[in-house]
Amino acid sequence: DIFSLFPNPATEQVTLASTLLQEVHYTIYTLDGRFIESGRFTGSKVCGIANYTPGVYLVQLQADGQQQTIKWVVE
Repeated sequence: DIFSLFPNPATEQVTLASTLLQEVHYTIYTLDGRFIESGRFTGSKVCGIANYTPGVYLVQLQADGQQQTIKWVVE
């Protein structure tokens, strides 16, 4: 895969990563579509999630015409 997210499930932090050299735009949503956070990174980014409510989230990653949505769990 071009994009990855780990660990899954996560508790304190999650790492977003891409094999592409281009900047990646990410957006995090709850399962019901509520916006949580967005930003950009190149290579990888560690996101602190200690303040997230436990549950299932979606992260949408986009770069260079590629797009992927990953479901992940915050414990």
